[in-house]
Amino acid sequence: MYKKKIFLVSVLVINYNKEKFIARCLNSLVNQDFKKFEVIFSDDKSTDNSLSIATKFKKKLNLKVIKGIKRTMHGSYNQMSSILRAFKKSSGKIILFLDSDDFFHKKKIFSIVKYFNKPDNIDKKIIFDLPYIYYSSNNIKKFIIKKKVSNKLWPHFPPQSCISLKRDFFEEIFPKISFNNFFNIWFDFRVAFYSYFISKNFQILNKKLTYYFIDPTGASSEFKHLTLNWWRRRVEAFEFYNYLFKKFSLKFPITFDYMLTRIIFKLFLFFRRK
Repeated sequence: MYKKKIFLVSVLVINYNKEKFIARCLNSLVNQDFKKFEVIFSDDKSTDNSLSIATKFKKKLNLKVIKGIKRTMHGSYNQMSSILRAFKKSSGKIILFLDSDDFFHKKKIFSIVKYFNKPDNIDKKIIFDLPYIYYSSNNIKKFIIKKKVSNKLWPHFPPQSCISLKRDFFEEIFPKISFNNFFNIWFDFRVAFYSYFISKNFQILNKKLTYYFIDPTGASSEFKHLTLNWWRRRVEAFEFYNYLFKKFSLKFPITFDYMLTRIIFKLFLFFRRK
């Protein structure tokens, strides 16, 4: 009988129309110091050449390429569906996420495996590493964790490609955070929020192991700082916050930041109608 090969690590690469960056992304996996891992490339019905580019890497990587069959109008929901498809095809005890326009430092997987294998970290379920903010090869900046204004606010966290977690933790949290509501709240925020407030095992590894690409045409470009959409997403984040707190019988704190966000957003809408 055929026995499914089990890997220690699975890297879930999530893609939609990122053909320009896929080779850079997957080459960063080819060049990893640690070799015992698989890659699940989950494509969300791209209309460019993403699939053909990814398929060429099957000779270099333990790579599975899968594609979605339908899309909604909300990128965050599509992303979570793509992640779940990739997870179901994976076998790793440790799961790493990688957006297809980002890429890993060559020691990324080795460092994550080393972290989880330390005796003091046996019970740890999730870790965020730190990214370099990558604009171009000539413009790379450090990601700085901002100090919280209040312990009652959500944590400042690195982006999705910096998340590594245990398989059982993914199975625990995904059904609890992947509901189709709050469409401006993406997977990384949901994971960070749950691990910080609900499971209380939010951790940041003080190593820069990921290159986070700033795509001027990507989804984040729709939420430029202090614009209407930025405030809209912030209001939605508080609504998500409130929803999960109620779901887990926790008291939602009414903070100054929460009140200020609602007031400013309403002012934006008021003056926009005039």
